[in-house]
Formats: sequence, C-alpha cells, structure tokens
Amino acid sequence: MSKLETLAALGEFISAIGVLISLIYLAIQIRQNTQTVRASAYHGAATEWLTFTAQLANDAEQAELYHQGRIAPGELTPEKMRRFDLLLDTNLGLTENVYLQYRLGFLPQSNQDRFAAILRAQFQTEGVREHWRRRRAFYTAEFVAYIERELKLCTLETRAPN
Repeated sequence: MSKLETLAALGEFISAIGVLISLIYLAIQIRQNTQTVRASAYHGAATEWLTFTAQLANDAEQAELYHQGRIAPGELTPEKMRRFDLLLDTNLGLTENVYLQYRLGFLPQSNQDRFAAILRAQFQTEGVREHWRRRRAFYTAEFVAYIERELKLCTLETRAPN
C-alpha cells in the first residue's frame, strides 16, 4: 500500500469517527429536546387544568352553575345553560388537549389514566351526558371516538331510552 493510499485510508477512518461522534451528539441533543418538549406539554396541560379549577374555586357563582348544570341541567335558565355549555366546552376542550398530547407521546400513561378517571366521573352526571349529546360535533373525531368507544361513555347505544 502506498503512502498516499495509507493517508487516504487514515482520512476515511478519521472522517468515520467524526461522523460517529456527530451522530452521538445529535442523539443526545434530540433526547434532551424530547424531554424538554414533554416537560413543557405536561406543564402546559397541568397549568391550564389548574387555572380552570381555580377559576371555579374562586367564583362561587360559576362553581354553583357548574355543579347545578352537571346535576340538574333542566333547572337552568336558557342564559345559564349557555354559560354552563361554555364552562363544559372549556373543561372538555382542556381534557381533549391532554388526550391529544398523550396520543402524540408528550404526556405519560399515568397522566392519561388520571384524566380518564376524571372523564368517567364527569360523564356519570346527567348534565355532562346531555352536553355531550348536543355538542360532541365540536370536538375532534379522535377525541369523540376515545370518549365513546374506548371509555364507553355516552355512546349512541346508551342514549336510547329503555
């Protein structure tokens, strides 16, 4: 092997090591970025949920409307029903966001399990089931399928009178 060939082989070897080091560096950066994105998604979802809950806790009128609308929606005036619908749109919209973030891999299974339990509890109330029947078209098809098929909440079959 000539000196030139030896230098060329050495150059290829050094280039290969450089590429390998670059790939390892990129893998580390991607992993750190993924962790940052997941932490940000979790923080955002938690902050939005806590803000909604705090809003109810700090406003007795809204808290009462939310409670009455879930338990006895037939007793609400049309104006209060509109406000209740907006509260539930906000609540379910936050939950839909959490679900979609989970499906994208940004939130852990434990977080999704927690929100599934919250949804099950909400859908045990007449007002939430009625709201869903009237406004389910406002949510993504994926979230509707999750609610109705995976959680078996408020499906068309359960809506039919006995």
